[in-house]
Amino acid sequence: MGLSDGPVEGRRFVTRDHAFPSVALLLLACLSGCPDPVVEDPVVFDEVQASDVRWELHDEIGSLVVVRWWQDETATAYLEYSFDEGEWLASTARSTPFGEVVSLLLGVPYDTEVTFRVVNEFGQGPLATGDFTARTGPLPEGLPEPSLLTSEPDRWDPAGRWMIGSINASPGNWEPGDYWRFIVDRRGRYVWAQKAPDQHWSIFAQVSRDGRDLLWDEITFWSELDLGADGRVHRTKIDGSVVHTYATPHLQHAFVELPDGSIVWAASLGIDDRLMRVTDDGTEEQLWSCLDYLEDVEAVDYCLHNGLYYDELRDSFLVSLYSANSVVEVDRGSGDVLHAWGHLPVAWAFDPPDSAFWTQHGPSYTDAGTLLISTYRAEEDEEGVVREYELDEEAGVLRQVWSFGEGEGIQMSSNGEGYRLSNGNTLHNMGSGARVREITPEGDVVWDLAWEAPRLLGRTLLVDDLYPFAP
Repeated sequence: MGLSDGPVEGRRFVTRDHAFPSVALLLLACLSGCPDPVVEDPVVFDEVQASDVRWELHDEIGSLVVVRWWQDETATAYLEYSFDEGEWLASTARSTPFGEVVSLLLGVPYDTEVTFRVVNEFGQGPLATGDFTARTGPLPEGLPEPSLLTSEPDRWDPAGRWMIGSINASPGNWEPGDYWRFIVDRRGRYVWAQKAPDQHWSIFAQVSRDGRDLLWDEITFWSELDLGADGRVHRTKIDGSVVHTYATPHLQHAFVELPDGSIVWAASLGIDDRLMRVTDDGTEEQLWSCLDYLEDVEAVDYCLHNGLYYDELRDSFLVSLYSANSVVEVDRGSGDVLHAWGHLPVAWAFDPPDSAFWTQHGPSYTDAGTLLISTYRAEEDEEGVVREYELDEEAGVLRQVWSFGEGEGIQMSSNGEGYRLSNGNTLHNMGSGARVREITPEGDVVWDLAWEAPRLLGRTLLVDDLYPFAP
């Protein structure tokens, strides 16, 4: 990591109230019949035991402030920091031994002054150093900036302080260009960004199932026109360090992580898309062939997907097939198709009929068991809509119970996703419409973040803490 322009030297606080028993004096004072030794109170410090506090910027990610200090005594230590008036954040508290400590300030926007201090806890309440000031680096060149159009913080999902996603720097629906992986805060400010290499696509960001890593795709399918021969999925920390890389040949769009840590992706092989699984040691297996299934149901004779979702409770995958305007649910163990929705010959009916989805993206189940889908409003109408359906298994019907987007006039020719948040709101990613909106059950937009469109926006998800991703 390179030193910043202004590393700040810390203060040294070493005043201590020592209470160590002197065993030698005790032995000299009594030659025989000594009483049982007296257990003294533990060491008590009246000042924080952190010294030589300094900071630097990360070499590659200029929004990451790297704070270093010398811990003079073992303590529970953390950083407190502030960059918005009246609001203080804290890093994760951890047991810190004697010696040098390194910690990150996370969630700070680019080109922003941040005040921070080191805090020690010895069991008698927190003790802090004086305040220090750092400044994050400039916004990376070429990273397209969004506009915050609507913001009602009291009505947001409280579990979503930051949003992880990706976007193409070049305007257009499927144009080549630099793809940026990013994290923004709720004010629409970038707090982290990393460019994918060599104009490779990166459009399906997610958090690992254990919540400790970021998972990023690197797709060569479109940039190299090699049918994705060198597709990969990277498990990383927030400083960009790679924990593991999975080879996922023919990766074209989507992947998921299973509870055992293996990766499943939809491999695009010309006219056939197959669900493939790879483990940490590189072992591959095929779980399902789309073309085999289409032949069984006498449907269209080619397969192209644009979404993949895994449901742990059902142990099944939702696969969005835009080539068939349909979604199928595939059992993980048997590879059997459990349900087919949309416009395949064996698909369920829609109720009402005009609630059908077309060129859909990003299917997901809600906790209530309903199906959420981002879709065109109608077959020849690219207005972006999110629809929620109740599954009537007995009647074989998808019954619409909620929708939003009709009449909003936002065009969305590709990509997108809708998923239910913890407070009951819905996050609607509008794909090439380059817009993300949080919508209440009543249909009120309480957060609306937009980039210049059309521009391909990858998958987005909200998180409430960035420190689990720290190295």
